[in-house]
Amino acid sequence: MTPCGDRWCQTKLNEGKCVVDWMIKTWGLDLLRSGSGVIDVGGEPGFVAAALMEHGIPATVVDPSWRMTGKTNRLTNIEQMVQLPGCPKFQAFQEMFDENFYTHHRDFVDSASAIVSLYGDEATEPSLRFAASLGKPCALIPCNECIRFFPTHNQTYDGYVQACMDVANQNKGRFELVNLVGAPFSRALLVQPPLPQWAQKYAQAEVEGWPGDHSKNGEELAVPLKVLKEPSACADLLAPCA
Repeated sequence: MTPCGDRWCQTKLNEGKCVVDWMIKTWGLDLLRSGSGVIDVGGEPGFVAAALMEHGIPATVVDPSWRMTGKTNRLTNIEQMVQLPGCPKFQAFQEMFDENFYTHHRDFVDSASAIVSLYGDEATEPSLRFAASLGKPCALIPCNECIRFFPTHNQTYDGYVQACMDVANQNKGRFELVNLVGAPFSRALLVQPPLPQWAQKYAQAEVEGWPGDHSKNGEELAVPLKVLKEPSACADLLAPCA
């Protein structure tokens, strides 16, 4: 690898660690380690997965180009990491993260602790839709170089970020924009935080078909006062690279 290539890989790994450290700080290790672990969509060559596994978090990469790009390097040698004692579970699917993938791996996706995608290109919209509809914690950076995805009415990166937010929240998402101060490539992180415990019963009730009647069967929605005083779900989230 050339010195330039090595610097690029180190920068990408640092970016992955930056996002993972932020997820741990804001969501907690217990949540991220739960279920089948974190799904890393479009995660070739494994920068985010390596960062997750360093913290004992099970990771799964879903990317049709997994181990086909030639970008594997000493910083993303996942195959060597999994041989170490105590290494968390890792798996990879050479598939697109779409409706067909969900159909064939529904139990796995449903039990995932979170969805993360950094520059997922074609997988960006599916990642947002699945995270939104399933209520999964999600951290996503839209690609800042894929101009072909920018909306025709606002062909800028800011326009693309807003379009991604619109897609997510039109699918019952709770996404907000977090600024990554000092991030090497893009500062826009789209975040859907974990559903608060007080709201989980209501979310389940909505799935069961009574979203408008909270008093059915004696059920009531109790919202903590501090939540009503806080206008933003992400207001207390710290920029990970600050």
